[in-house]
Amino acid sequence: MWESSMSNSSLEEAILKLADACRRDSSALSLASEELEDIIGLAVESVRDPSGPSRQRIQELIDKEYDQFVASLPVAEPKASPRASEHSGACSKGRRGRPRGARRTTEVIRPLSRRQQRRRLYGIIHELYKKNRTRCAKTVLSSDWAKKRQTTSLEEQESYWKQLFEEPSKADSRDVRPMSRALFEISQPVTTTEYGLVLKSTHESSAGLDYVDRKVLRGIEPRIGAAHMNLWLLACRPPEAFKVG
Repeated sequence: MWESSMSNSSLEEAILKLADACRRDSSALSLASEELEDIIGLAVESVRDPSGPSRQRIQELIDKEYDQFVASLPVAEPKASPRASEHSGACSKGRRGRPRGARRTTEVIRPLSRRQQRRRLYGIIHELYKKNRTRCAKTVLSSDWAKKRQTTSLEEQESYWKQLFEEPSKADSRDVRPMSRALFEISQPVTTTEYGLVLKSTHESSAGLDYVDRKVLRGIEPRIGAAHMNLWLLACRPPEAFKVG
């Protein structure tokens, strides 16, 4: 009983600290004051029962805020590959340069000479030796190195993998069994110093579907980044966009 009351008081104290931090930096969030107070009022219930009725309302507010936040960022969508544009330009230039009525010449693929075949096989064995010497030895002893490799065309690969990746996943009907209670009471507000140090220690990587990468995050004020961290800690859940790979 005493341990339960101490846990409840620690939980409420942690929520109060996070709530104060969110109120202090409310101008850095894309939320109305009523919406922020709505999240704060539902925080205790949501932490105690993550699958309760308050979960959906908090998630809606978190997702709404994040969408508006991303919309305000200078996010640049990826450009088309320059090689593709150069290739298309070269193709169109070739079409314009061909006189009307001229026949299209097809490139004749000549078979490799014996010397070229030996050089190609030597290159295969050399690469295999650098990667896996044991496998290389087995390949040489079994004379597999001299056999022509069978390759699968892109059309065959696509027809095989397409049906696998486009098929919807089977729903998991198992009940979630938490391994232990979430220690929410140890949550502390994130400071601008902590946010800056962690961001500085990260490396460049590919952006997600929202196109927010490290360069974009470095361009915003640390106060804005820390405010969002505290909001997600208070809500005990991140935006749904973070779950999409």
